[in-house]
Amino acid sequence: MEIFRVGRTSSFDKTSKKLQKWAGVVGAILTILGAITGACSWVSNQFANAVSSQISDFRNEVKESNTKQDQQITRLELMNLIQNDPTNVAGIEKLARHYFQELNGNQYMTGVYSRWCQEYGGDPGIAVGGK
Repeated sequence: MEIFRVGRTSSFDKTSKKLQKWAGVVGAILTILGAITGACSWVSNQFANAVSSQISDFRNEVKESNTKQDQQITRLELMNLIQNDPTNVAGIEKLARHYFQELNGNQYMTGVYSRWCQEYGGDPGIAVGGK
């Protein structure tokens, strides 16, 4: 009976050693795959952060451009209204309030608006921050 057991034990030992080798190989492969996945994830996050930063910068540039463009269009509207419909006091003051107080209008228009105020009785305080 010992021979029978020795044969079984020997077969069991061989199978056990093979399983240990395979387990080691599979473990090594999984470790390598995990490291590769981690590296790909890190690279992907770095790329996403860079793209997000560029998009944020672009949004800020567009916002600044839109504000500047709004200011320019409003300036032209105000100049047009003062020149073509100077008796429209309420319309001119409303547009002037938007231009000077919300869009931080420029000093050139302060002079134009002040001259209009003197001639047509508008509120010159709008140009200097009055409500």
